[in-house]
Amino acid sequence: MATIFYQPVFPLSTLPRILDIVIDDNIDALVLGAFGTGSTPSSILPQIERATKKKIPVFSIRQTTVDQWYTEWSDYKEQLLPGAYQVEVNAIALGLIPLQKDLVRLNEVLEGVQEICESTHDYNQKISLATKRYSSPEWNERLNHIRLEADLPAIEYGLTGKQAFL
Repeated sequence: MATIFYQPVFPLSTLPRILDIVIDDNIDALVLGAFGTGSTPSSILPQIERATKKKIPVFSIRQTTVDQWYTEWSDYKEQLLPGAYQVEVNAIALGLIPLQKDLVRLNEVLEGVQEICESTHDYNQKISLATKRYSSPEWNERLNHIRLEADLPAIEYGLTGKQAFL
């Protein structure tokens, strides 16, 4: 059985340590409950990077149910994700994968990510399947643009066989 860890983010000094412990425990995926606009505290950027290097997918969902931030374009640096703060762009550049879901869909996301992790051990396939399942093609296109600017590989969506239907 795959081990998925959910952690709401909050501006607390112990959050990086909590994530260090979880990452060291060799979980299969980490899901963060991000702030209202989908951003994460800059204090956990090293943990996002470390999990990514260990091939542990780090997904995020919003802790709120307000959609307006995700439907308006930000003026800051012509960012590609609507309403994204710079710290979120930095987190994506380190490997964070924001999903286009909120706290209302938490159980659905956790069960789906667990199912995905049980179906494959391949890091890139886990990301591809989760983003395909939980985010729109337009959202994923913008996410890929940020990843490519950060010299991260684009997420591939050309899956075949059983993986394409998860």
